[in-house]
Amino acid sequence: PMVHRTWTLECNWKTFLDNNAERYHVPSVHPRWTRALAVERVDFEAIGRHHLFSVSLANYGWRRVIDRWTTPRGVAVPAAEAMRYQRYHLFPNLLVSATPQSTTVFRVFPEGVDRCRFEYEFLVAAGASPLVRARARLAQWMSERIVEEDNAILSRVQRGLAALPADTVLPLHREEQALRHFHGIVAEFVAGGDGSDDSGTRNSPSALSR
Repeated sequence: PMVHRTWTLECNWKTFLDNNAERYHVPSVHPRWTRALAVERVDFEAIGRHHLFSVSLANYGWRRVIDRWTTPRGVAVPAAEAMRYQRYHLFPNLLVSATPQSTTVFRVFPEGVDRCRFEYEFLVAAGASPLVRARARLAQWMSERIVEEDNAILSRVQRGLAALPADTVLPLHREEQALRHFHGIVAEFVAGGDGSDDSGTRNSPSALSR
């Protein structure tokens, strides 16, 4: 890996994953980076107990040029896919974002009701060209800044959740499909199931418990 870091966060592991499955916080928590994202378009795809969450990237002309320069030979990336930021959530605790140049891996492990360990890796293929590595290094720097901004708010989010009555149920909008899907799987496990329905047609709940 180019980078491997670990943080201990004062939040529940599900709170961490919830933050990575919605877009509302982007303008306020990541104002420096909002120009690079077109967050009004969000796509979701259920893959059994897992899912894919993606948002559009800003259509800068220079980005297309850099893509051509830094995409390894023999790797074909459709134009529409190249302009998307895609993140796979592999249930329960693994998030993977991959591009032709690099891969980002998040793993989160519960250490208590309001505490978790977050392991971050930024990977570049062995033998990558200097130009690809330079682009990956810039992407890694930006990725860590965004991660640090997210980490800074999670303890406050957790304190807000803890202030609610224990039986509080928070409603989810129909557009919050990634959250609905994840908490639907969690609810199945809590109820004694194993989340093994791989049809991708699970009826996720429209609310989550605190």
